[in-house]
Amino acid sequence: MKCRASDDACSVFFIKKLNATMLHKNAKGLKFVQTKILYRMKNVLLFSFLALGILFSACSDDDDDNHNHNHDNCKESISIENLEPINNETVASPDDVHIHVRVSADCDFHKVEIELYPTNDPSDLILDFEEHAHSSSYDFERDLDLSGYPAGTEFELDVEVYTDHDGSEYIEKEIDFRIP
Repeated sequence: MKCRASDDACSVFFIKKLNATMLHKNAKGLKFVQTKILYRMKNVLLFSFLALGILFSACSDDDDDNHNHNHDNCKESISIENLEPINNETVASPDDVHIHVRVSADCDFHKVEIELYPTNDPSDLILDFEEHAHSSSYDFERDLDLSGYPAGTEFELDVEVYTDHDGSEYIEKEIDFRIP
C-alpha cells in the first residue's frame, strides 16, 4: 500500500500497525487516537504509582526499629513541663499569652497532642495541635491572642503524650490559667 501524507486511510493504518497514540489529521481537524496497548500501559503505570504512594506514606511498625521504643518503662519516664503559663496563673496580658510546653523521656514517644479551650466551653478549641514526634524530647511554643474573651475567663491546656501507635498508652497533664 502506497501512502501519501494527506491520505486519511493510510494514517489510520499506520496508527494501528504501530500500536501507538498519535495525532491523526482528517477533514474535521486533528483527532487523538489511542490504541489498546497504551491504554493498558497507562493502567499499569497508574497502579504502580498508587501502590508506591501507599507503601511509602504509612506509619508502620518498621518505624519502631529506628526508634528507642521501650513501652514498658517509657510511660513512667515521660515528663511534661508547662513552662508558660504555670498552673493556676493569671497571665499578664490577654493579647499576648505565651504557651510553652516541654516533653522529655528516656525513650522515643510517638505523638504529642495539645488542646486549649475555655474551661466552661470545651467545644471552643482555641488550640488543637498534634505532632507525630518519634522523639525523646519535644518543645512546643505558641503566642496567642485571648483578648476576645471576657476578663477573668479561665482556660484549660491539655497535653497528651502517646508512647505507642494505637493510642492506648499515654500520659496527660492539665494546666489551668486565667486572663485578667
